[in-house]
Amino acid sequence: MVVPEECVWDRGILAHKANLFDIQMKCGDVVSRESTEEWILSLPSTPFGEKTPTRRMPEPEEMPSMDTAPRITEAVA
Repeated sequence: MVVPEECVWDRGILAHKANLFDIQMKCGDVVSRESTEEWILSLPSTPFGEKTPTRRMPEPEEMPSMDTAPRITEAVA
């Protein structure tokens, strides 16, 4: 988990700093907004190559069918 420090808030500065400290010590990284933006922008647009989801609807022939039994490729012991 990454928490950009400038993007969170608490009513009191001491509680704010204590909560950020807890996050850093227990479950995440507290970093600057700028470094978070740089990291996001450095990510590849297609991280899984050809298998990266495109958010397009599958063609009908790509959709699973209830009319045919699934192919079993390995023997079940």
